[in-house]
Formats: sequence, structure tokens, C-alpha cells
Amino acid sequence: MQKILFNDNFHLTEKVLNGDKTMTRRVARLMIEEKRHLDDTADFESVAKILINLRSPYHVGEDVAVAMSYEHAYQLIQKRIAEINPDVVTTAALDYKVWAEKLPGWNNKMFVLSQFMPYMITIDEVRLERLQWISPGECIQEGVRMNDAGKETFYTIGNGQVFDDPRAAFVGLVNRCMNKDLFGKNPWVFAYHFSVHSSPFLEHQLSNVK
Repeated sequence: MQKILFNDNFHLTEKVLNGDKTMTRRVARLMIEEKRHLDDTADFESVAKILINLRSPYHVGEDVAVAMSYEHAYQLIQKRIAEINPDVVTTAALDYKVWAEKLPGWNNKMFVLSQFMPYMITIDEVRLERLQWISPGECIQEGVRMNDAGKETFYTIGNGQVFDDPRAAFVGLVNRCMNKDLFGKNPWVFAYHFSVHSSPFLEHQLSNVK
């Protein structure tokens, strides 16, 4: 199983797990000729479909582990166990901690194994499009938060900044995540719709709770 990383500086992993983020866009690694063909073709949908099959790292129906440090995973497992029975600490969960806290992945999700992650996403839809084609509604699905204060509505991205509209918030989010003006460059991206759910690993952990 593959894994996918979300930026924790803007609480995006948390938003995925809470269901507040149900889309992600990843820059498409296309050859120059493929990009030119997308720009020039009269049959965009057919060409895009071919390139999704060839170049997209994730595909419809695929389960992908949500990467997090083993420490974070252990905390979430313990939280789910406590929701079922607050008086129980399972041997399996403790064994997980004893095993994982000795590994680099205990504090760094770059080094974790996907099969030991408690949550995964299922890819529900994949599109190939320009980054700037995103709609205001999809900006919200990307994790931009809409806030109501009296008669005013404003948008935030998890770092304290406030924006007047969701598109501006998304621009701020993606550019800060990438540390460059990615939105202005308007690259081709794979746009993924997904749903989040417990992994078989987490379900196994919870099956030991009585």
C-alpha cells in the first residue's frame, strides 16, 4: 500500500482525519510533449484520461495510508480504544509503542510503514487539470475553513491568516505549503477526491478491546 503525506504546519492531516479536507492536488510530473499535447488537443478528456492512467501516482478505488509519526498513530489508537472502553489498555497497542518508539518513524512520518498507519483514504475521483481551475467550493474541500462572524464571512488556512474569499485563502495555503508562488505558475495537477476511514491495522487493534 502506498502512503500520502499532508502538511502538518497547516493541520492538514488533522483536517483529513476530521473529514474537513476531502480533496488534494498534487503537481503532475508530465513530459514537455505531454503538457504541450494537453494544451493543444481538441479532445482534452481523452488525452487527460490516458495521462491519468500513465502518470497519476494514485488511482480510483485505491486505498492509501495517511502518513503520520508512529507516536501520533499510537496516540490516535489509544484515543479510539478509550472511546470504546476507557479502562482498557490493550497489549497490542502497548506492543506497538514498544516496537515503534525505537524507530526513526516515531517522530518523523517520512520513515513510517504504510501498513502500520491507523487511517487511510480511498481515492474516489481523479482529474487532470490546471491548478487555477479550482472552484470556490473545492477550495473549501481542500481544507480552507469558512468562518462566520455576525454578518461577515471570512476564511482561514490554519496559521492565523484571514482571507476575504476561499480562493484567496487557497492561494495562500498552497503557496505557503510549497514555499513559492506555485499558484501563479499554474502547473498541471492531479486533483483527487477522497474519503477517509479506519485502516485494517486500526480495526485489528480495536478488535482486542472489550
